[in-house]
Amino acid sequence: MLLRGFMPELWTKKMNPTRFYRNYYRTYVERDLRQISAISDLAAFDVFVRLLAGRVGQVANLSAMTSETRPMPDPVFPAPSS
Repeated sequence: MLLRGFMPELWTKKMNPTRFYRNYYRTYVERDLRQISAISDLAAFDVFVRLLAGRVGQVANLSAMTSETRPMPDPVFPAPSS
């Protein structure tokens, strides 16, 4: 139940949950998020999302997460222009 989650399509069509969620994530990041945000480095954003996923139910300590990511010349989320 946990692996398949609560997506009705997974149950009714007996789909592979790993493939379904991977495609769902790719669609969200590559299409939707890039259109509404100025994310330039998808690989860095993917690392950021994975770090957050590993901390579900915890307070996000961004300082600790910084040490776990590779040094990046540009921020994943650029500062808003004023």
